[in-house]
Amino acid sequence: MEIEVKSAPIRDAESLEDFRALLRSVSLPCDDLSLDRHLLLGYYEGNRLIGTGALELCGPYALLRSLAVKDALRGRSLGSRITDELIDLARENNVERIYLLTETARLFFKRKGFVEVDRKEVPAEVQASSEFSGVCSESAICMTKTL
Repeated sequence: MEIEVKSAPIRDAESLEDFRALLRSVSLPCDDLSLDRHLLLGYYEGNRLIGTGALELCGPYALLRSLAVKDALRGRSLGSRITDELIDLARENNVERIYLLTETARLFFKRKGFVEVDRKEVPAEVQASSEFSGVCSESAICMTKTL
């Protein structure tokens, strides 16, 4: 059964806290997210936040992060839709390459065209991000996609 979902940028403190709460509910890092450094998208069914996604722009690169869907709604292609929209948003912002770190979604991102890359090969601009330099563990798999 398909649900009607709309996306909207996160632009205020209250929406940011809802965004963070969803990320916490699925055990993803969120305390370093900010309205001024990240492009944050919320995905809503009516007024209820059911998914999240973000890009951290780093010069000609971006870090895809904070991709989450409420547990009860997983398996309905929402994660795929969010990822596609984030890739489109990266293109609109003239991003040449997207990076991400994942502990659990390697196969999902592989199906979306991402490939594994050694962390040492990641540009310094991306390595300087808080997620890359400290928030995500060293065991996270690094992946990239050229746009």
